[in-house]
Amino acid sequence: MLHDGQGNFRVSVLKSVQIRNIQDQRTLHALTIDGAQDLWKRQQQLRYAISQGILHVFLSIHLPRVSLPVYITECSENANHIFYIDEKVRRKVFHKYGNPSSFTLRSWCSSNAEGPFHLHKEWNIQRGQRDFMWIGNDPISAVCEMRNGLVCDFADGVYVYTDQQNDDSKESLSKSMSALSLDRQKDAYSTQTLLRILNLSQCIDEFELTQKKIRKRLITEENLVLRRSHGLKSTYSKRLFFLSQLQNRQSKYLFAFHKLRDDFAKKKEQIAHNHSQLETHYTFMKQLDDRYQEAYAQVKMQWETNLQVRILIAHATRSHIKDLCTVYPIRTIDDQVPLFTIRNLRFSLVPNSIPPAELAAALGFLAHLTFGISRYLEYNFPYPVSPTGSRSTIVDPLSPDLMNRCFPLYPAARALHAFEHALYLLNQNIVSLLAHYGLPNDQPSNIMTNCEKLVQFVLSGQHLSFVQVMST
Repeated sequence: MLHDGQGNFRVSVLKSVQIRNIQDQRTLHALTIDGAQDLWKRQQQLRYAISQGILHVFLSIHLPRVSLPVYITECSENANHIFYIDEKVRRKVFHKYGNPSSFTLRSWCSSNAEGPFHLHKEWNIQRGQRDFMWIGNDPISAVCEMRNGLVCDFADGVYVYTDQQNDDSKESLSKSMSALSLDRQKDAYSTQTLLRILNLSQCIDEFELTQKKIRKRLITEENLVLRRSHGLKSTYSKRLFFLSQLQNRQSKYLFAFHKLRDDFAKKKEQIAHNHSQLETHYTFMKQLDDRYQEAYAQVKMQWETNLQVRILIAHATRSHIKDLCTVYPIRTIDDQVPLFTIRNLRFSLVPNSIPPAELAAALGFLAHLTFGISRYLEYNFPYPVSPTGSRSTIVDPLSPDLMNRCFPLYPAARALHAFEHALYLLNQNIVSLLAHYGLPNDQPSNIMTNCEKLVQFVLSGQHLSFVQVMST
């Protein structure tokens, strides 16, 4: 493992690490193999050391300028356990940090698997140094010669480290791989005896490993049984809880069902009561309907009677108006002027064409005629007329701001505008009566023409259809 410069050396790959006979400092002197004793004592010491190696041990690897350990092995109960370094750990520990030329191994021991662990020993491993020697792949030499030391197994051989190097060990290391050790030269140990010792140690290790495997398997099975029992208990408790929930739901559903049944019974009673009430109301409504039919028949009979009465009244009205027109006949003398006569008295709106006395008498007859027609037709004029012969008057209740609302229907020298307004109001009465029967107003300002049109409409009997329509 010597190297002269960078890149001019062979890189060794660490495969395993083994510390021989690691013991507590208090029992180190009793478990250390003494090479100066005879063969039988060394065999006893080796067997005792192997059989008593029950400390809990783990190793940690440290690199320079790295505060925390770069790798920590598993904890072992065998003091002679071999800690194997797999390819993943090699990549993580050595390749990651560029295959350092030195590293530190620390062993940690405790009598209890849960600790506390105390630092047992520390080895500083340096490649190419005098205390880092290659002795080959000889396990017998590793067990017997390098007692209480560190053995590192690399891919290209076994390198060991000891605290002290003496001449005997150097001489033994310089021999070939077939040579056994300096101790064997002193006491003439046979190879078979050493192999039996080594086989015995391996058998003890295998026995302990088998015990540990069986104990571990028992613990695993026990833990599995405990987990299963715990799972069964948890499942049982969950099922009980689920069953209690189902019972609670069942009780709730039963309570809701009983409540619905009670509500249904109440609703049924209420429906029966409502049904009886409906039957009572139906009987009452049927009686009311019978009464209504009787009342309707009576009303219809009265309506027909009233219609006949109104028709008779309309015929009587027609007859009375005819008689009234016979008393006050209206004739047209000249359409161009226009000039009319009523009961042989002339009437014209042309100023100063008729003497005032004759005109006042003609207007008195016209006022009496229109007043009689409105009474027979049961129509109230908007402007009331007072027919008093040649001194007839008319009242204007609709026009605002009037001091005197009574206007003369005769010419007066002092109040000519009042006479003209009285003629206008009388014409509006006749026009409103024409509009009441739906007759057109072709000449709104000709009072005698409008009056004659109204008389002809009544005498023709057309107002009878209006009476039937109004009755319907």
